[in-house]
Amino acid sequence: MAFSLLRRSTPPPATPAQLLARARSLQGAERLEEAEAAADEALALQERAVGKSHAALVPYLLVLAGILFRRYGWTAGRPLYERAQVLRGPAPKRPRPGAAVAAG
Repeated sequence: MAFSLLRRSTPPPATPAQLLARARSLQGAERLEEAEAAADEALALQERAVGKSHAALVPYLLVLAGILFRRYGWTAGRPLYERAQVLRGPAPKRPRPGAAVAAG
């Protein structure tokens, strides 16, 4: 019985998505040191789950990049922002204004 009480009192570990939401909330509250720690942990967990070159990392990278930018400047956030852009892939080409669009 004591074992079951102990199990209930220990919360399950936070998921990467929960940590990312926490980081965003802390960032909005200007608690940037705590936000950085949460975003860093969220990114690490998500990297372990999907690998280091998966597009699912993009929101994690962008949130951490934004926090680092606000705390330390562009030089700190830029590498993560650039990594997110690479994982996102090239932007789709848009037709030029006035260009004919082929009917499908």
